[in-house]
Amino acid sequence: MKISKRLYWFLDREGIRGLQEKLTQKKKNGVWRFFINTSNKLMGWENALNLWVEIDNISQDSGWGEASKFMLSKMKIEIDAGGDVGKIKRNKKATLVVGINHEAILEPFILAALLGKRRSALVSLKVLQLLGKGYKKYILPVMPRRYAVDEKRFAKWIVNKVHPRGRFYGIEQLRAVEIDEMNEKVFEQSVKKLEDGEDVILFAPGGKVVQSSWGRSSGEIICRINKKKIKDVRVAFFKFGGITQLETARRFWKAANGRGMEKLKVKVESREGFGVEELKNILGDNFNPKGVVEYLKMWSLEEFGYNKAVEKKIWNFPKFIYQPAYAKLMTLLTFIRVRL
Repeated sequence: MKISKRLYWFLDREGIRGLQEKLTQKKKNGVWRFFINTSNKLMGWENALNLWVEIDNISQDSGWGEASKFMLSKMKIEIDAGGDVGKIKRNKKATLVVGINHEAILEPFILAALLGKRRSALVSLKVLQLLGKGYKKYILPVMPRRYAVDEKRFAKWIVNKVHPRGRFYGIEQLRAVEIDEMNEKVFEQSVKKLEDGEDVILFAPGGKVVQSSWGRSSGEIICRINKKKIKDVRVAFFKFGGITQLETARRFWKAANGRGMEKLKVKVESREGFGVEELKNILGDNFNPKGVVEYLKMWSLEEFGYNKAVEKKIWNFPKFIYQPAYAKLMTLLTFIRVRL
């Protein structure tokens, strides 16, 4: 198999656990054991891998919320929750939880820790199911159509041929029709969970900053809820601040390798939002997926105090400033997988 194709498979189909098992097998060989142990002492990557598997085991045994609390405690992160968190937790109605920013990777785990024992599922990239068996149970898998192998933008866009993130998102080798079918199924699954009284978490702008374009998932889900059930479903909003991708990676590495670090407070603002029935009455004839997304974005940006001045300040910083930790991590995993 050519190296270029092996780059797509730097993780086995079993994901992180498959990589851990392969490392265990390789360490039975004296040369590999020396190489792996030496490189782990220098970089600590195997310790980080083992910590993640420990978190995933807790997720299987005690739930995603408990696993998230354990991970945050290991990373010395404290949540400074403001706004309507208490009201959202006490509310007995199903909640569509909308994260209006998602810049530090850690936000889904913060939400899981905050929501506690409330049953919740996360709408997230399908490829993230490779992270583990426990994590996989809580993910409703979606994928942007632009990462289909037969999509012109994916096949021809030079970044996807050289950037680890492009390789990572293309690991499933899904065609456009398969992505469409999968996303459609997730919309229906999300609706079913909300109608059954469970929470569904999604991040409207994906991994981008708040002012970027929002995906259509929230609108598709809300507009499909049964008319008899819309009075039993609410929409709540969360915004996060005080941590970056680089800081997340640094703290996780330190936690895995027993390095000391100071406590860090992560600010979480929340709004109780409104009921879906109320939203339908507000929008009237404009109650459709596009209309819902536009209203949710406008409402949340105003509610959390975003404006053109803030937007201009954020976009002064190019994307490569806050993405290097993400890219470097995948580059390292690519190297490890190819060498194994």
